[in-house]
Amino acid sequence: MSEFVLANNGTVMLDERDVKNCGTPFRITGFHLEESGMLEFKDGETHAPTVRGTHQVFTNGKVETENQLMSILRSEGIVF
Repeated sequence: MSEFVLANNGTVMLDERDVKNCGTPFRITGFHLEESGMLEFKDGETHAPTVRGTHQVFTNGKVETENQLMSILRSEGIVF
């Protein structure tokens, strides 16, 4: 799996076989999925400190459909 940063649309992880030859990937993850396809439409992850000195993660989904995601991936030159 390779992770791509999509500017204001968060990040997406894709199987390397599904993307254009983009050279060296930005990140290679250790995640493994048992099933293929879209499993989740969450993006916009932000981190905020808490009063206890830890942090909390917030996820604000902006990409709601597979068509929206594919449009973003094409505009970024990641897929055909």
